[in-house]
Amino acid sequence: MEFNSKERNDLTFVRREELNVWLPVAVASLVAVAVLFATLVNVGTPVVVLSGSSMVPALRPGDAALLYRPHIAEVKVNDLIAFRSAEQAIVVHRVVEKHVDASGSTYVVTKGDSNQWNDKERTDESNYVGKVYQVVPKAGAFISTLQNPLILILLAITIAAYVTYRRRNSPASRLMAASPKEL
Repeated sequence: MEFNSKERNDLTFVRREELNVWLPVAVASLVAVAVLFATLVNVGTPVVVLSGSSMVPALRPGDAALLYRPHIAEVKVNDLIAFRSAEQAIVVHRVVEKHVDASGSTYVVTKGDSNQWNDKERTDESNYVGKVYQVVPKAGAFISTLQNPLILILLAITIAAYVTYRRRNSPASRLMAASPKEL
């Protein structure tokens, strides 16, 4: 089937209009899938939303710390790690000392950058959560929101409604519905 130049321009317009509809949907979907993947990939908590001020100025409340979990023996002094405190809260602090005890087990001593003292508890394999490999400033609220299943459902409904509305009311859909003689 051959098209004249006006029909080719109309088809290009239709393709561009469809791209305008699907591009935001694709981006939003990829972000949601990436957050879910990051949350579900590891056992434990691969994304930590920071809330305290003990690591200011390096880390601020509302930042998101992305974690991975190498063995604690691979952690070095000055690395940022996450661990469970005695109260079971996840804390992100800097490693200031690394030790190997008589049994060959590795443990580290941590400290918040703005604290005057080292943490009382030592971190070993039993309370170690992971090592920080990336900090995303101010992304904590966004990530916390996307981890809520109700918000994800509402986001999916909103995206579906947006796509449906755009497809039904776009000039591209009117062109597609028009007969060739009307073009």
